[in-house]
Amino acid sequence: ALAKVPALGWLQIVTFVGLLELTINNKNVNGEPGNYGAGPLGLRSVGIVQTIADPEARKKKLNA
Repeated sequence: ALAKVPALGWLQIVTFVGLLELTINNKNVNGEPGNYGAGPLGLRSVGIVQTIADPEARKKKLNA
């Protein structure tokens, strides 16, 4: 199935992902590497996932 995708299609996919990496996913939230502020699977950006308000509870869940 991968061989059926034309080279121009792969170029479009790689270009699109590279554009996302350079524009959207290049920032860190609260100085945490890898934290883009979008929540798990990026669902916070569409309003499905809420943040953990209590910093201690958040730290405990991140270290679990």
